[in-house]
Amino acid sequence: MDPAHQHEQWMPLADVVAATGLRADLLRAWERRYGFPVPARDDRGRRCFAPEQLDRLRLLRRLIDAGARAGAVVPLPLPQLAALAEQQSLGDARLAIGLDADVQAALTLAEQGHSVALAAHLAACLARRGAADFVMGLAAPLLIAIGEAWHAGRIAVHQEHLASEILARTLGAAALALQAGADRRAAPVAVLATLPEESHGLGLAMLEVTLAAQGGLIINLGTQLPPAQLAEAAAHHRAQVVAVSFSSFFRPAAVAPLLGALRRGLPSATALWAGGGCAGLDGPLPEGVTRFSSLGQAADAWRRQQALG
Repeated sequence: MDPAHQHEQWMPLADVVAATGLRADLLRAWERRYGFPVPARDDRGRRCFAPEQLDRLRLLRRLIDAGARAGAVVPLPLPQLAALAEQQSLGDARLAIGLDADVQAALTLAEQGHSVALAAHLAACLARRGAADFVMGLAAPLLIAIGEAWHAGRIAVHQEHLASEILARTLGAAALALQAGADRRAAPVAVLATLPEESHGLGLAMLEVTLAAQGGLIINLGTQLPPAQLAEAAAHHRAQVVAVSFSSFFRPAAVAPLLGALRRGLPSATALWAGGGCAGLDGPLPEGVTRFSSLGQAADAWRRQQALG
């Protein structure tokens, strides 16, 4: 441990979990995504935490139990968290953290299990907001909010699966509509897929719509495609870009080997993009792999790709 902190009574991860009620995997996910909590390492390399972080973590637990999104509150300093926690009602807490009204309405319908109303709401939002804003302003935060509602116990597994399926269908319809008029002979091509062990396809569906909104031909091959078959498909479609997605549930240690195998199977002129919430994407990646941390970055890169012809 850092000698400068030896005088402090740092707490091991197990004690922090017991004191806050927050799961260890959730704390590690926050550390990766939001930079908090901030652990040190003891002599055995295990995570340990300064006691003053407990107050902030307890407030975060209280706000998230009340319906707050982790992405909206985890980065906030202690005084702002304390001010939010003073609010008594669930509605006030959600209003204070600026939850998008369309996202809130969709989340409420998902929590209540109103599948037909949720599908109609998402379709109406897509028509009103347009494809790009629907993905970045509604679909992406809704996916996070649904996951956090499940973690907090406000939504059952079957409700989470149903809401995800309805969102996937909406995104699929949007992608088809965007590409209805694409010139398949002249358009640059991007081939999308997930690799073996990755069964989560919503990130891929959001990327498909995001890229399709910028033009070109986007071919989504779905989930769990072996690297050799994905490389074969890219050659068949004469793709300029191959993009793969890794969710936060994916095994981090498998990311680099799979990307390496895929990169070796592609021509050097074919760009290989990788994105998603998996922690394995934060480590060293094979040469020739471009890592995108947001859909906006991928959209910008796709526009530049099309300008190259």
